[in-house]
Amino acid sequence: MRYACVWDAEAPVPQHGYGVRDEASREWVVQRLAGEAASWYAAVLNLRYDENGERPNSRAWYRSPAQHVERRITPTRFEVALLHMWVGEPDGIYGYVSLLERDPRGGGRWVPAAALRLLLPDEVTAFQAD
Repeated sequence: MRYACVWDAEAPVPQHGYGVRDEASREWVVQRLAGEAASWYAAVLNLRYDENGERPNSRAWYRSPAQHVERRITPTRFEVALLHMWVGEPDGIYGYVSLLERDPRGGGRWVPAAALRLLLPDEVTAFQAD
């Protein structure tokens, strides 16, 4: 991905110590954000732009509302997440998910599509009942 959420060591307030860097130019896009905000900001930029400039619409998909998915962590371990968007990169398709079990208020992460499975409505209801 072209844009990354990174720690800003020069930030005066640790709670707002993150920023978004353009990995192509190695320059800051924005600084002094909370971690969740910087993660979302970077994700939206990655949705719109790739290493060559504006990403074609055929390679970027935003889900509204977000879709519940199951993320494979290991061959036998899974977790539930919310899928917000998909992007096509040269090495495959990635989904941006926020983790519901481990880090419900934290920033999201990009996960290869092969590690994600859309949950059926009855599976979502079962997860919410637990």
